Amino acid sequence: MALRRAIAGAHTVVIATPEYNASVPGVLKNAVDWASRPYPGNPLRGKPVLVIGASITDFGAALAQADLRRILKAIGAHVLEDELLVRQAHEAFSADGELKDPQLRSKLASMVDTLVSVARDRKQQCA
Repeated sequence: MALRRAIAGAHTVVIATPEYNASVPGVLKNAVDWASRPYPGNPLRGKPVLVIGASITDFGAALAQADLRRILKAIGAHVLEDELLVRQAHEAFSADGELKDPQLRSKLASMVDTLVSVARDRKQQCA
């Protein structure tokens, strides 16, 4: 219930996922499943969502991100298509949790800007 309320109260959602066995971690899948019920009025329906991910491999959680986008689209979320692949995650972050790579930081900032713009546009369309 708390998760559904938090999603319902948010203008957008950002989900950062690791990759387990070439897919979405089971706990994250369960959380999305719980949040998606009841289906017709689930709080993710129509909600702008950004999916990003990190992995200790060179794949950067690409498969997990693709699976999560597919799942979110199936439940009616408005999923942004852009992806952020953080490869070698165990080396990609500084001690204070910042992305070391300036290109990744810039891309993440751009993706968040796009997410905010999508939310603003959707809000204006509903007004």
